[in-house]
Amino acid sequence: MAKPFNQKEIETIRNNLLTVAKQYFIQYGPLKTRIEDLTSDVGIAKGSFYRFFSSKFDLFLELYKIEREILVVELKKKFLYRKENINTLIKEYLHVLLNKLESNDILNMVFSEDIMSVLYEKGSAEQLKEFNELANNELAEIISTWEQINTNSNKSNYDAQVIAGMIRGISFLRFHKRYFTEGVYERVIDALIESISNNIS
Repeated sequence: MAKPFNQKEIETIRNNLLTVAKQYFIQYGPLKTRIEDLTSDVGIAKGSFYRFFSSKFDLFLELYKIEREILVVELKKKFLYRKENINTLIKEYLHVLLNKLESNDILNMVFSEDIMSVLYEKGSAEQLKEFNELANNELAEIISTWEQINTNSNKSNYDAQVIAGMIRGISFLRFHKRYFTEGVYERVIDALIESISNNIS
């Protein structure tokens, strides 16, 4: 019978699995990464993996959660208490958000149809829904704060949740990026950002 891990070992191994998995996922992708690759690098038996995560995709979602939380902190630090025209803030926020998503390998993977379909097959749909609702609420909080501190801006015709949904809707267009002809996707994104930022109030 395998010797049980103490609390310190559990925390260390779990963190090591996350670190190693991030490297493998970025290099090979979650679909091609094998659990035995991760456990071998961490120095535990393959069967011990399931003491920490229920599956490879459970581990992936934990990484996604961590990366998403880091991004939220960065965006709030940069945007939350800015006293500027709301239309201008939304335009800048969208450009920064999309650039961050594009440059973050883990967050970018969620926009892969193959990975998303596997996550749904593995029963992760509810967790993904919770992530989406949380992201919408966090963005709505930022927008509400803008409206409160930027009293000189025109009041929006839409509530914060609707504006947040429109902003996040643009990010989900990335699911279909590969269906656009070269150069068109970027122009569509720019046009949508311009349209939303100019017409919310």
